[in-house]
Amino acid sequence: MTTGIVLVGGTIVGSAAGAALHRWPGGGSLRRPARSSCDGCGVLLRPRDLVPIASWIVLRGRCASCDHPIDVRLPILEALSGLVAVGAFRAHGAGWLAILLAVGGVGVLLATFTDMAEMRIPDRLTLPLAVASVLGVMAVDPDPRRIAAVLLWALGVPGVLLLLSAALVRHGRPRPLGGGDVKLLIGVLALLCAIPGGPVAGMAAAVVSGGAVATVGLVTGRLHRGDRIPFAPFIANGYLLTVLFPEFADVIARNMAVAFSGGAL
Repeated sequence: MTTGIVLVGGTIVGSAAGAALHRWPGGGSLRRPARSSCDGCGVLLRPRDLVPIASWIVLRGRCASCDHPIDVRLPILEALSGLVAVGAFRAHGAGWLAILLAVGGVGVLLATFTDMAEMRIPDRLTLPLAVASVLGVMAVDPDPRRIAAVLLWALGVPGVLLLLSAALVRHGRPRPLGGGDVKLLIGVLALLCAIPGGPVAGMAAAVVSGGAVATVGLVTGRLHRGDRIPFAPFIANGYLLTVLFPEFADVIARNMAVAFSGGAL
């Protein structure tokens, strides 16, 4: 029963994220317009048309009034959000930390879909996520060492990356990370500070997965030097792997510490 409640709650939050994904490019928000409508005929959607995942399946992915296709990303985002919520609660137990990590998971999923579609991550996502993550982790664990770690990782690392990007651009080099990616990292790294070895493991997974995709793209000719690729999917990959499998995060962080200290893996 608990798993079912968490799953439903996650899909509802994912449904709200889907509304943001759909409305933000056109200048809308979660509050405006007050009710969702069909993109094809403009008819207002009924409550039964807005049930996460189920409505899309029953309607076969099309508007009941005009047969206009419904964006398939919406049920995918809802389903992934529900699964991430369940995974967070199973890995970290029922409590505020699991809720924070689950909401962060929905946030990085939304950032991924947005970045892949528009090559940008809006401030209306990254800034609230950053503030809520930093304050939320500090509230869950007010230990001074935890607070210091949050400030160091969530503010220090993105700050260094921002300065590095500015220096590269000044010398005619392409920007390695966009401003939206850096802002997204603030919230992501703050949340990962709640997991032993989390920031190290999350950053390592993001860099490795991003590097692997870029390398394959260059080798196959699908990418060229200077091409921009969305980095939010790789940040999400590092975050979700660390949150859902915290035991592996600890192992990765320990091995990296040994490697950088000159020991053998």
